[in-house]
Amino acid sequence: MSIMQTDPLPAWCEGSCKRPFLNLLVRHDDAEREYAYDASAELVQQTAQERGWTTISMKNDWQTVF
Repeated sequence: MSIMQTDPLPAWCEGSCKRPFLNLLVRHDDAEREYAYDASAELVQQTAQERGWTTISMKNDWQTVF
């Protein structure tokens, strides 16, 4: 099963744009500085990897979390 089958938003974002677009997945994975709630997000992470979306980790990629 793909996230595209369970959540229409990623499919809409990817399929409806006639101009250049950026699909960006922000992983909320920094329990020290912010609540980490990506433990059950394997499906969307797999879909992002398969489709070549840019994935950003709050833990590893952000210097400051507000």
